[in-house]
Amino acid sequence: MTVGELKDRITRYEVEGWLLYEQEWGPLHLAVRFERAIAQIGAPFFKDEAGRPLKVQALMPWPKQEEKVATIEDVFGLLSGQGKKGKVKADGGKKPRHINR
Repeated sequence: MTVGELKDRITRYEVEGWLLYEQEWGPLHLAVRFERAIAQIGAPFFKDEAGRPLKVQALMPWPKQEEKVATIEDVFGLLSGQGKKGKVKADGGKKPRHINR
């Protein structure tokens, strides 16, 4: 099926639904799903910094973990050297509108 045919057959609402599904649960591609299965099998054999078995999520990019949005206290804490560990987003936590492959 070509892109033109797909545009004729699918509504914008349905496309947005699939994009949200992929952002939440990951790609629909079967090979990527196999990656999760492999991560589930391998996770107990890998250790984190504390020597505990890794969780499957540590080996998988999906589902995405929400990143904390930086507050003014976080910024001042980082500047003063008292910052909390962890990643923060500077874009207000907005989700991307494209498919990550």
